[in-house]
Amino acid sequence: MSNIVMSDEVVGLDAFRVIRTSGLAAAERAAVDGLIELVDAHEGLRLPLMAEPPGLPPGMQRELFLGYEGETLVGFASLEGEPDAELCGLVHPAYRRRGIGAALLAAARSTGRERGAPGCLVVCDEASPSGPAFAVAAGGQRRFAEYRMLLDVAQFRPPAAPDGLQFRQAGAADLEKLVRVTAAAFGDAEEKVRPLIGRWLEQPTERFYLLALPEEVIGSLRVSFLSAGVYINTFGILPHLQGRGYGRQLLSRTIAALLAEGRTNIYIEVMTANANALALYRACGFREFTTYGFYYLAH
Repeated sequence: MSNIVMSDEVVGLDAFRVIRTSGLAAAERAAVDGLIELVDAHEGLRLPLMAEPPGLPPGMQRELFLGYEGETLVGFASLEGEPDAELCGLVHPAYRRRGIGAALLAAARSTGRERGAPGCLVVCDEASPSGPAFAVAAGGQRRFAEYRMLLDVAQFRPPAAPDGLQFRQAGAADLEKLVRVTAAAFGDAEEKVRPLIGRWLEQPTERFYLLALPEEVIGSLRVSFLSAGVYINTFGILPHLQGRGYGRQLLSRTIAALLAEGRTNIYIEVMTANANALALYRACGFREFTTYGFYYLAH
């Protein structure tokens, strides 16, 4: 942990500092979660930001930036991934327009340069009156956007299940099946996918489901259990079997399993330009909840 921005770099605050760290103590996690909750409530947002997200890939670079006035946490930012890491941050509403956001951004960009990364993707809730404007003012260029979608339980109608189609929760013994399907569905090498899935299978906040024909597993998806709800990720069907309704079978059966457990806050994210996936998710009862813009910012 290190102090990397001193107080004289921030106008209007006498004792402001930014602390860079890769992990948080319990008290820091509580303070960060409290600040995120406060900002979300103040602006009616749902920022893609949390103190300790589950399901991080092994070896993923994650740097956190804590902005303090004295002992009070007034700003937070997270830089995750490589080479173009995703950067998201916030500032306490009572401490804005004092240069704190700029100081957090400067610290993150300095870290990116240390890594040798050419730039980062600044992630903003498009409903925010200040986030996208801040990214553009800093030199960011909008690259793409994603919807976060929330299940409308009243609109969920599971389709009839065809004979011979099997659905079940996966376990550690299914590692190679998950690796094969995920790698094929996303066009990745199995060697890249295997450690990711292996770690996720070990985490209590992560769960996989499988869809199979009698002769082979044809699809899988991952579910992450967070404090805000359940998130569906890593959803794929073998390429040669896509477009036959298997994706809807896997997704709808997963939703039904989660609803049977009493889990009603179910989320999924999709690029706004992905018309096929968007149509599928809407057909399963999901509705757009938040739009995130991704702004590329060179270091």
